[in-house]
Amino acid sequence: MPNKLLYPPVYRLISLSRMAKRGVMLAADVVAIPFLVWVAFALRLNDVSPVIHDFWLFLAAPAILIPALYLAGFYKSIVRYLGAEVAWSMLIGVGASVVVLAAASYMLPEASIPRSVFLIWGALSLLYLGGSRFLMRRFLVYVLGGALDRQPVAVFGAGAAGAQLVAGLQSSAEFFPAMVVDDALSKQGTLLAGVPVVDRKALEKATRRGRVGAVLMAVPSLSRSRRMAIVRWLETLNVRVQTVPAFTDIASGRARIEEVKDVSIEDLLGRDAVPPQQDLLHRCISGKHVLVTGAGGSIGS
Repeated sequence: MPNKLLYPPVYRLISLSRMAKRGVMLAADVVAIPFLVWVAFALRLNDVSPVIHDFWLFLAAPAILIPALYLAGFYKSIVRYLGAEVAWSMLIGVGASVVVLAAASYMLPEASIPRSVFLIWGALSLLYLGGSRFLMRRFLVYVLGGALDRQPVAVFGAGAAGAQLVAGLQSSAEFFPAMVVDDALSKQGTLLAGVPVVDRKALEKATRRGRVGAVLMAVPSLSRSRRMAIVRWLETLNVRVQTVPAFTDIASGRARIEEVKDVSIEDLLGRDAVPPQQDLLHRCISGKHVLVTGAGGSIGS
C-alpha cells in the first residue's frame, strides 16, 4: 500500500475510480490543447505574442481531437501498462484531427490560418500526449514505487523472459527490479523497460552494499549445466537465488508473478522430477552400508 504521508496528493489520485482518473486526464487535455494551438501560431509567425484572429480554432481543436482520441481507444489504456497500441491510437486521433481542422479552415472564407500551423499543432499534440503519459508512467513506476515497502531484486537474464519478468515486477507490490544482469556484452549498458542491464561485477558490488536482496533467474533457454553454473556463482555472493512461476502458469491464473521461491534442484533439471519408488529403495538399501559418489554435484547435494 502506498505511503499516504509521503505522497498524499498522489495517493488520493490513484485512489480515484477509473472513470474519475479518465476525467482528470480529459480535463488536462482540454486545457492543454488550446494552449498548443497558441504555441503553433507563435512558432509559425515567429512571434511570442502572435495576433490571432481565428479564435474558433481554440474551441474546435479540443472539440475534435478529444472525441477522435476517444474513438481511437487512446483513453481506454491504463497509464501504468501503456503499450504500442497507445502510439497507434494517438497517431490516428491526431492525424484525423489535423485533416478535419485543415479542411474546415479552407471551407471558411474568413479563415486565414497558414497550413503549416496545423502540422505544427499536430506535432506538438503528439509530443504532449505521448510525453505526458510516458512521464506519468515513469512517475508511477519509480517514484510511487519508492513509497512502497518493496524488496529490491536483480533479474538474471535480459532476454524475452527477463523482459516479461521486469515488466511484471514493476507492477508488483512486493518486489522492485533494481537491475538486470546478463553476460552478453551487447546488452550490457542498455535499458530493459527502464532498468539498467549490467554485468556480474555490478551485481557483486550491489550485493556487497546491500542494494539487492535477491536474484531472480530468468534464463529458461539455457542448458541445465549453464543454469547450475550460474546458481553456483550466485551462491558465492551470499544472496538468495529465487525463481518465479512459469509464464504459462501466470497466464492461466494458477500462479502470480509475486509467488517467488528459492531455487531447488528440480528447477534445474529441465524436466519433471521422477519420484523415487520407496519399496524398491527399501529393498536395496535397508540394513546396508551405502556409498554416495559425486558429492560435488546434484546427487551429493
